[in-house]
Formats: sequence, C-alpha cells, structure tokens
Amino acid sequence: MLSVPKGTPLQLALEQETRVKKVGQPIHAIVVGPVYAFDRLVVPVGSLVSGQVTKLRPSPAPSAQSRAGRRLTPERKVEMSFNELALPDGRHFQLNRA
Repeated sequence: MLSVPKGTPLQLALEQETRVKKVGQPIHAIVVGPVYAFDRLVVPVGSLVSGQVTKLRPSPAPSAQSRAGRRLTPERKVEMSFNELALPDGRHFQLNRA
C-alpha cells in the first residue's frame, strides 16, 4: 500500500455551496486534481473527502475598496480539516496527519 507524503496538497472543490455557521460543521468535497505517488495514481479525480470546519476567524475591517464596491458583509477566514477519503471504487480510508 502506498501512502501520500505529509503536506501533499489535495485540489478540492466543495460538493455544494455551503453556508459556514459553526466550528464542527460537516464539510464534503470532491477531489478535482489527481494525486500520484511515484508514477502510480493513488487518489483519482472524483474521490470524495469528508471533514469539518475547525476554525472560524473574522477578517480584518473591510477595506475602502470593498466598502466602495458595497460589499457590506465581512468575510471570515475558515479552516477545515478532512479526515476521510472515499475512492470512486468504494474503498474508504482514514486520512492521518502522521
């Protein structure tokens, strides 16, 4: 079994538009870029990942540019952690941070 080195980025897209409300909220995404280990495909496009919102931080005060554009809702910085990977063939794996 091959493992992906720690820090390998996954290119993800949220499955659907999601309104983030709280820490612990479930999040689901689809892998949109394949991941290879050496010359072998280990995470194909279309795989699903599941996780949760781990941190919500308010952004700094809106800039003059965003105020001029009438964007009144402040953005928040959202951190997510993904802990399960489901491959298109039905196999499921826990994602470890080891």
